[in-house]
Amino acid sequence: MNYLCSILDYNIDFYRLKCENCIMKTLNYLFFIMFIAFLACSENASLEKEEQTEEEQTEEEVQTPSEPKYKDLIQDKLGSMNMPRPADSYNYPVYPGMEEWAQFKTVWEMVNACQVPEDILKTMSTQAVIQAIWEYPFLFDILHRFEYQSDFEGTFLKNNAYNELIKRTDAGTALLERMLALDPVKWGPWFGPKAFEVLTSQAVFLSQLDDDAKKKLIKVTLKNDELRQKKGSNYPFRELTWILIGRTLVSANYPPFMEEYMKDEQMKLFLEARSYIYEEVVYGAIPQIIVEYAERYLTDN
Repeated sequence: MNYLCSILDYNIDFYRLKCENCIMKTLNYLFFIMFIAFLACSENASLEKEEQTEEEQTEEEVQTPSEPKYKDLIQDKLGSMNMPRPADSYNYPVYPGMEEWAQFKTVWEMVNACQVPEDILKTMSTQAVIQAIWEYPFLFDILHRFEYQSDFEGTFLKNNAYNELIKRTDAGTALLERMLALDPVKWGPWFGPKAFEVLTSQAVFLSQLDDDAKKKLIKVTLKNDELRQKKGSNYPFRELTWILIGRTLVSANYPPFMEEYMKDEQMKLFLEARSYIYEEVVYGAIPQIIVEYAERYLTDN
């Protein structure tokens, strides 16, 4: 009886241990399955996060590209226009501030990159053609050496936007419209507005204006000069104001001024503006004379 009890106890212990082992194995297996599942979920979550990050980066790259947008590059030039940029304006494909611009080896490469395609140019409004000149990267070059007319011709006679503009019969009126809107003390007093006075002073454009339009041009030029002088007496290139006014009087063929102009060789030299550094001993009171005749012209009927 004791022997049977011992065997029974042994069997009970054996099956108990066997069950416990089975349970442990089952638990270990379940744990292993759960661990694998956990790793798989973690990996999927990581992949989804990476994909989401890539999508976010792609969106961010689209929204804020490393390459500046064209309008960002010309923002300073837009500031003094005081008028909307024409809807059909041309965006130069390469412009200072872009990586491609820094790769140019010569100035000629830069100049060639800033020619408006002829087929586009022909379809542009006159104001858009003027805008292409306004945004032309070498516009300021006409102010560098005080040889205003010579440098203007050297810069623009081979520029196709300018050569298109001189064919437009409304170019003078469009330039006057700009002069009336222009902020004379923005975009740096040394650059944009003064360079624009050189452009407007070309005989081909002044000849397109009637007498009333020429008076408007002189009035706004005098007003802009006065605003600059109030802003500060150190504004450079003031002579361009006098040159524009004097050329307008010549274009108007204003008799009192033409009498003075025809007998004064220094006046002619001054208005040619091919090599100019103002010296009182050379030009004397020429600027004052020009302004006095301009004021008389404005009051004449």
